Amino acid sequence: GMAIQGLNGIKNGLIASAKAGMQFNIEQDRMKTIWKSLTTEAPKDGEEIISYINSMSQHSIYAASTIDKMAQSFYHVHSSVKETKDWTNDFIRLGSTLHMSNDQLAEAGEQFAKIVAGGKASAEDMSVMINRFPMFGEALQEATGKSMKQLYELSAQGKLTAKDFTEALDWLGTKYKGNTQEAMTSFAGMQMYIQSRWQMLWGKVTSQSFEGSKKLSEDLRDILSDKMLDKYAGLLSEALGAILKGVMAVLDYVGNHKDTIVDVIGNLGKIVG
Repeated sequence: GMAIQGLNGIKNGLIASAKAGMQFNIEQDRMKTIWKSLTTEAPKDGEEIISYINSMSQHSIYAASTIDKMAQSFYHVHSSVKETKDWTNDFIRLGSTLHMSNDQLAEAGEQFAKIVAGGKASAEDMSVMINRFPMFGEALQEATGKSMKQLYELSAQGKLTAKDFTEALDWLGTKYKGNTQEAMTSFAGMQMYIQSRWQMLWGKVTSQSFEGSKKLSEDLRDILSDKMLDKYAGLLSEALGAILKGVMAVLDYVGNHKDTIVDVIGNLGKIVG
């Protein structure tokens, strides 16, 4: 039973990985198409941003699709590559500091772009940013030299500007500069990073089939077929059998020596306590 469960797990894992890889390629293709249309007047901008997105997804906990969404939001504001990259870097640093999910970060980036594109920031805009990034209030105070009370008064009078918000973001980006890398060392961050990299790896594995190589598609399908999995089962059963024997031996030992083990653990507790 356990051996069959193990094999089913391997089969499902391979199928899921292949699907994730194909999805990665679809996203890459979509991203190239969108940036090509966004930068018809400046094609080099599109190429530079795509290269940047893929590089950042390899050096942060965030997926290429998330970084792409943010970059699109930011590029729409002033069609500036430098601004797009600077703001995206700052948001990745903030998201990494708070371990925000991919969706949360992309949504926060979209909100920021809307605020900045409008030119003025309302009290509601300020609250939205502070809710997402608690340190944003401190950053606004640093950037403007005003207290929170004064900032809310300015926003009510329509005197809080997009420039105040971008300066606050610059300040935060500098303060949390090291957190993009640091987030990758935490357990939650590692999980996000591995998931993103795993999808990219399988994207490369399935890229030829995505680009139209029917042969590779057929090979991949054959690799995942039940017939081939039966072959794997034969090869793996001996190895699994050996592992299971080892597990059963440990369980038998624990069962036969549980009183001794309980005594040892009890005494350890007394010594440590």
